[in-house]
Amino acid sequence: MLSATSVLADSLRRVTRGLPSTFWFLWAGSLINRLGSFVVPFLAIYLTDQRHLSTGEAGSIVAVFGLGALLSSPTGGYFADRVGRRATLLFGLFTSSAAMLTLGFLREPALIAVVTFVVGFTTELIRPAVSATVADVVGPEHRLTAFTALYWAANLGFSVAPVIAGFMATRSFTALFVADAATTFLYALLVLWKVPETKPESDIPAAAAPDGVRPSLPGFVRRTWERLGYQEIVRDGVFVSFCALSFLLAVLFFQHNSTLALEIRRELGPQGFGAIIAVNGILICLVQPFVARTLTRFRRSHVLAVSAVLVGFGFGLNAWAHTAPLYVLGVVVWTLGEIASSPVASALVADLSPTHARGRYQAVFSMCWGLAFFAGPLAGSFVMEKLGARTLWLSCVGLCGLIAAGHMAIAAPRRRWMESLRAAGLTATGGSGE
Repeated sequence: MLSATSVLADSLRRVTRGLPSTFWFLWAGSLINRLGSFVVPFLAIYLTDQRHLSTGEAGSIVAVFGLGALLSSPTGGYFADRVGRRATLLFGLFTSSAAMLTLGFLREPALIAVVTFVVGFTTELIRPAVSATVADVVGPEHRLTAFTALYWAANLGFSVAPVIAGFMATRSFTALFVADAATTFLYALLVLWKVPETKPESDIPAAAAPDGVRPSLPGFVRRTWERLGYQEIVRDGVFVSFCALSFLLAVLFFQHNSTLALEIRRELGPQGFGAIIAVNGILICLVQPFVARTLTRFRRSHVLAVSAVLVGFGFGLNAWAHTAPLYVLGVVVWTLGEIASSPVASALVADLSPTHARGRYQAVFSMCWGLAFFAGPLAGSFVMEKLGARTLWLSCVGLCGLIAAGHMAIAAPRRRWMESLRAAGLTATGGSGE
C-alpha cells in the first residue's frame, strides 16, 4: 500500500513540475469552489419542493441562471483585459457568494429569478479571468499540464459535490446555500491573499497585431462584437474557425445529458442512467492527471482530430446499444475523447490569444460551450423525434469525422498565426507543437 502511494505521489510530482505557486493557489481555490457547488444541481428540486413553484416556473428560473452564465462570458473577458484579472476574480467571487447566500432566504418567485440571474452571471464571470491568469503565469510549454490539472479539479469537484449536497438536502436546503456561499467566499479570500494581478502592463492596440490570416466576418456578428470591444477577435479567422469546430463538438457532447439520458432511461431506468453516466466522472478523475505529459508528444491538431473521432464513435455506439455494457463502452470511448480534447483546446486558446486580449479570447471560447449547452439538446431531440435514435447516433459519427477533418485543415493556418504572434511579440515564445 505504501509503495503504491509513493508511486502515485511521484507520478503527480512529475506531471505537475514547472507550475508556479500562483497557479496552484488558483487551482486550490477552484477545487474548493467546485467541491462546494451544491445548489445548481438541486435548484429545480429546491424550487418545486421548498418554494412550491410549478415545474414550468422552476424550469424558467433554471433557464435564467443559464442566461446569466451565457451573458457573463463576454463581460468577464472584457473586464479581465481592461480592468485586470484579479479585480474581475474578486468582484465575481465576492458578489457570487453574497448572491448565493441571499438566494437561500428569498420567497418571492420574481426576486428568486432576479437573484438567480445574478448568481449565474457572477459565477461564470470569473472563468475568462482564471484562464487568462493561467496563460499569464504559465509558460507555453506547461500550459497543457496546467489546464489538465484545472480540468481534473473541476471534474473531481462536480463528482463529489452532488453526493454531499444530496446528503445535506435531506436535512436542510438552506444549508446548501450557506455552504455554497462559504466555499465561494473562501476562494475569494484565497485570491485576495495569494493571487497577484497578472495582467500585462502594456495594452497593445489591436492594430499592432499581425495581419494576413484574419478574414473579416460579415453582418450583425461583426457589429455586435465591435460594440462590446471584440472586433479584434471576429477578424481572427483562425480563431473563429477553431471556435466553430469546438462548438460543433460541444453540441454532440451535450447529448449525454439530454438525448442519451432519455435513451438509457427508457432501456434501463433512471438509476441505470445514473450509474452509467457516473463512469464519465470516475474515468476523468482516474486518468486525467496522467495524460498531459503523453499529449505533449503529439501535435495538437492530431490530438483534437483523434479526440473528435473518439467522441463521435462513443456516441455512435449507442445506435446498437440496448444493454448496460454497451452503454458503458460508449461512455468510456467518448470520455477518452473528452479527456484529451478539453485541456488541449484550452491551452491552444491561450496560445492563439494575443497577450492583451487573453480574457476576451477565453470568453468567446467559453461562449461556444454555453451556446452548445442550449443548442445541443434542442438539435439532438429534434433529430431523435423526427428521424429516430439510430439516425441521431450515426449522425454523431459523421459530424465528428467532419470536425476531425476541419482541425487538420486549419492546422497550418493556426501554426502560421501563432508564429506571427510570436514574431510580433504579442505572446510568449515556446510551447509544444501545433
